[in-house]
Amino acid sequence: MLVTQINAQTSKGNNSPVIKGAKAKVEYIKKQVINQKLPANLTPYLAGLIFSNKTITPNQSSINKALSVWFKKYSELKLKIDKISDGNTKKMAEKNLDEGNFSAVEKIIGTKIHYSDLTFTFPKSFGTSGDNSPVIIGDYATVSYVVQQIITYDLPEGLTINLINELKIKSELIDSQNEKLDNINTNLKKKDIIIKDYIKKYQFIESELKKTPSEVYKRAYVFFKEGDYEKTLKELEKQGGSDKATGESNMLKAKILLLKLDHSKIDTILTEADKSFTIGVTLAPSGQNFFEYGKFLVDYIHNYVSAINFLEKADLSIEDNRLKVEIYNYLGLSYYVVDRVKSNNMYFKAIALLDSMETLSDNSLISAKSQIYSNIAFNYSTRDFNAENIKTAISYSQKAIDEISRIPVPSHSDLYKKTAFIRQKGQGHAMLNEISQAVECYNTALLFLKDSYKNDPDSFAIDLSSVYYNLNQVYFYSETPERGIDALKQAISIIEPKISLNSKIFLYAYEQLYTALFAYYAIQNKVPETMEGLNIINEKLKPFVQENPKEFLIHQAWINSDKGYIYGLQNNFIEAEKFLLQAYDYYAQNINMIQFDKQKAADCFYRTNELLLKLGKSEEALAHNKKLLTEIKTASSINRFAYEDFIPQLEQQIGRVYTVTKEKDSAYHHMEKSTALVETKAKQYGSSYLGSYGNYISQYYLTNLYFGDYSLADEKVKRFIKVCDIILDVDYYVKENMQAVIGEVTSNFAVQLFGFAQAGSATTKYSELSKIYDNCSYYFLLSEKYFENGLNNANNRFKYSQTLYKSMILEEFLFKFSQSDSQKALSLEKKCKLSSKSLSNIKDLPDNVSTQSLRNNIKVLSFNCN
Repeated sequence: MLVTQINAQTSKGNNSPVIKGAKAKVEYIKKQVINQKLPANLTPYLAGLIFSNKTITPNQSSINKALSVWFKKYSELKLKIDKISDGNTKKMAEKNLDEGNFSAVEKIIGTKIHYSDLTFTFPKSFGTSGDNSPVIIGDYATVSYVVQQIITYDLPEGLTINLINELKIKSELIDSQNEKLDNINTNLKKKDIIIKDYIKKYQFIESELKKTPSEVYKRAYVFFKEGDYEKTLKELEKQGGSDKATGESNMLKAKILLLKLDHSKIDTILTEADKSFTIGVTLAPSGQNFFEYGKFLVDYIHNYVSAINFLEKADLSIEDNRLKVEIYNYLGLSYYVVDRVKSNNMYFKAIALLDSMETLSDNSLISAKSQIYSNIAFNYSTRDFNAENIKTAISYSQKAIDEISRIPVPSHSDLYKKTAFIRQKGQGHAMLNEISQAVECYNTALLFLKDSYKNDPDSFAIDLSSVYYNLNQVYFYSETPERGIDALKQAISIIEPKISLNSKIFLYAYEQLYTALFAYYAIQNKVPETMEGLNIINEKLKPFVQENPKEFLIHQAWINSDKGYIYGLQNNFIEAEKFLLQAYDYYAQNINMIQFDKQKAADCFYRTNELLLKLGKSEEALAHNKKLLTEIKTASSINRFAYEDFIPQLEQQIGRVYTVTKEKDSAYHHMEKSTALVETKAKQYGSSYLGSYGNYISQYYLTNLYFGDYSLADEKVKRFIKVCDIILDVDYYVKENMQAVIGEVTSNFAVQLFGFAQAGSATTKYSELSKIYDNCSYYFLLSEKYFENGLNNANNRFKYSQTLYKSMILEEFLFKFSQSDSQKALSLEKKCKLSSKSLSNIKDLPDNVSTQSLRNNIKVLSFNCN
């Protein structure tokens, strides 16, 4: 056995030859792997284990000793696998063994081996707690890729762990921002971008430290080359001199901090980096520094509003056209959140620059230009949903297709981008209900992706399933829902076989596809099918939770929250409480994880609070909310943008508890705090918080109604209208695109007031009821004003007609309620005018089930109109 031979070689001790350089070590390890008759593709993975453990010195003796430990464990497992009789189990175990995933093999074969030698030799890879928690185990594909890049770019071996951490953290930051399947990329496609960006940052810092004559920088350079970033940072803190020198050293510190991202310390590291960047741009203001800070705010903090300020300063200071194109692209991304017209203007500036500098042979500029055209198309398709904007979006998707088609000899990557643009064009056609054109685009995309999938299934499975996901949406909303569900199941069938411990991205896609399926099940009231799907996901998730609970327990919390909610709908409160509290407890004990899917966390908090109140457990609900609020406030003080939106939610939930326990003053106190927090945000950020503000003030309004304070409730309506009018004066986007949101909230005030008045009508004087119903009519009238300025898409037209119909119901009631003939005549006249306006408003809308139902209801209620 070679293991014995390797052990014999270790006897050379200090005389063992030193193997210098990553490439030489990989070649040496490869020889040992081949001699051991193991799969050659294990070489980079084993090299990664060696590189990432400082306990293994570069001499041949130390490397041989480490390899012998690993080979011994491999041999032990191989002997056990050889004895397995079940073919499928054996095949699966062999696959994981050949990827070096020992723990996965153990789970498959149902045995446990002794790990002490491995954990001692490879603490960074096989450790189980604290700083020795496993970084590499079960991550064969990532480690192998990183080692290949280490060799390609001739980087220090010590960067292995940093690069692995960068891939994990950056992927999570990207994934957490968007749930849409269309925006999930496979690890393979992400890795290339993330690694190259990391290496570019590493080489820049190396160059800056090396070229600066300061003694502090010289010492810092030595530590940096050794991979000791902590000592590098401490050394840079000694930098004195001018403000500019201090500012530049802080810029460098911020960039070094971003090289050492660690999952468990991400909030602290990003806060420190933000602090250093702030000092840097303050003491050393320059176009490049402004740009670096702006990029950080976009890429890591997602504080787009603040980023705009620094990116615009960068634009004013930088002359290089290629760099300005990049600045305009970041400005386009940032403005998208607050003003999509300005966002497109930034992209148009980038296009103009590219037109002035582009040569026919510069493929990179052609590719960049095509992508910006696609960005413009995306902005038009999401700015507001009127037909003209969607048609414009389609035209820019076509420009992107035409531009990328100019590349004389397109690479596979170029063809992939072209396919993405074709899919985007198909989505535009789908939004216009142009079914045949949409399906044609998707089928064109399928031709390329099916072929790519055959050659590289792992890289293109998600892309292929995404197109089926697009087809599902087209079919489902074109009155062929079963065909849509079939397309979605086809997408799921592509992803399911790919799920393994070494390919977690497929689990994410699988979850999202099932989430889409659950949405359709909800429309069709298929509760058992939804629960079955959740159980299927749960089974797929179990090995991931066992392998890496730190990363995957949050997925378990998502499932538990959904299961608890469904059990609640079925009035199975014992199971509902069990699963919701499991999810809630996870978040309470892992506050830093809520930022990876804020909506799911918010849903869990809300569902748990409402269930406990329904079960009469107000004290428990109050204790949960107060404790969690304290934790969230602490986390928000470190990373405000990740956590601050949960503070008003928890204040509101505390207000809900006090409402149920009939403690009016406390209920009002917390409702006011929650509403005031979101009101400030709505005034500051407009479109980003207007919908949330409507929800919070509506809850405050309902609380007033619950306690019978109708005059206070009316004040909330006036307050909401006043704030909205202020926003409309200063926020062009809200004025052009969101007035229907204001109209909908205002109409809901009327509906809620009418409901409370009806519930208490038996004990309320006629004169008081008359005043209340007058307010209902007034609120409906107010809502009409805003709706009429916001009819920029079919959805808003439909909602407006629904509001007019609700107003008709009120007038029909007042016709019967009124004691004078003149009042009755007035109500009848109002109702008939509302009927005419509502029918006219929806006459050109697609003739689907919802529209038909609304139209019929209006006609029935118009029975006494001429």
